[in-house]
Amino acid sequence: MRKLFQIPLIAFCAFTGGFAAQTLLVSNPALATATNSATTKFFSYFKVNDQKNPNGFEFSTKDGIPVQNLKTADGTVRAQIAMFKDENEPNPTPIITLNDRKGSVRLLLRMAGPYDSPLIILKDQEQKNRVILGTSLDDKGEPFLATFDRKGNATTIFGKYEK
Repeated sequence: MRKLFQIPLIAFCAFTGGFAAQTLLVSNPALATATNSATTKFFSYFKVNDQKNPNGFEFSTKDGIPVQNLKTADGTVRAQIAMFKDENEPNPTPIITLNDRKGSVRLLLRMAGPYDSPLIILKDQEQKNRVILGTSLDDKGEPFLATFDRKGNATTIFGKYEK
């Protein structure tokens, strides 16, 4: 008899707690803005910022490809998570970039080829590839490491590097 009373009481408390949490713990999106501005040249654009960083996060899509930018207070993009559309790839592939203080890409993490082979690409200050570490673009997925001199000449340390 006691269990028959406990089950409805537990259900009532769970419902009441969920309702209270949903009502009382709502985040305040006062600083979030969304627009379909023609000046951004993006179909959809969403920005989250605060007083210390008026640029903050930017979320956007262009031609169905999503991009997320993490910006410093002065507006410099320091990191980006996006989908990358390459003419050699049938579908967009994911890419993560880390940028220097000037906003230039210094590190790329992306997928490539028909088997979504992972690649890490390190760039110098002139935006030239200096190191590429990844797995081969074929179905074997063998690891490789290639370095590049200032002229762009590749030296394969191990594995098989393909352009």
